[in-house]
Amino acid sequence: MTSNANGYTYKTLDNVTPVAITSSTNASPIVVTATSHGFETGDQVQITQHEVNTAANGTWEVTKVTDNTFSLTKNLASNTISTGNGVGANTGQCYKAPKVLFAEDFKSVQHAVNTTSSANVKVLFVASNDEEMPDFAQTVSKDNSYDGIQLIESQDGDFVDGNTGIVLSGTDINTIYEQNRNKSRWISVKIEDYTAGTVDIKSTLYSND
Repeated sequence: MTSNANGYTYKTLDNVTPVAITSSTNASPIVVTATSHGFETGDQVQITQHEVNTAANGTWEVTKVTDNTFSLTKNLASNTISTGNGVGANTGQCYKAPKVLFAEDFKSVQHAVNTTSSANVKVLFVASNDEEMPDFAQTVSKDNSYDGIQLIESQDGDFVDGNTGIVLSGTDINTIYEQNRNKSRWISVKIEDYTAGTVDIKSTLYSND
């Protein structure tokens, strides 16, 4: 984290390159196969869009099993161990978990989004006003409430729909966005539809001063 006269800047995603998921086990804890995943025991990892074994989707502390497998030891929001609901399909992606920002005391948020290596990916910004931190990678529910957030591009004022997100198809950006939501309690980001590139996001929270 760095600070300036009127805000705090966080590395929400630090040059993340997601890895495709090959499969997952119907077990407790769930063991995920993702070739050369690069994670170590104790890392925090987010999984999105994994099919059949949808219980693997979420934000987890993991245990490295092999260079190609890891287990989902503890959910960061609920502190529970993972339990499978089927044998997972060859779908979805895993990546170092983004920061979840506690933003209740700040007036506005800016996100600097930078991608490299001809990114092909969808980046979704999400927010919640729940008392407890939700898991932004798990299904939205009464007890895990959040929504996509609309962005405003700083350069020309164009809007990015909160449900659509920033969609890149083999192109890279270095763009600043204003978050069109005042006084959100929790703010984060998640990645979907990844096939190429690296994503780096720095988020700055500004006070009322």
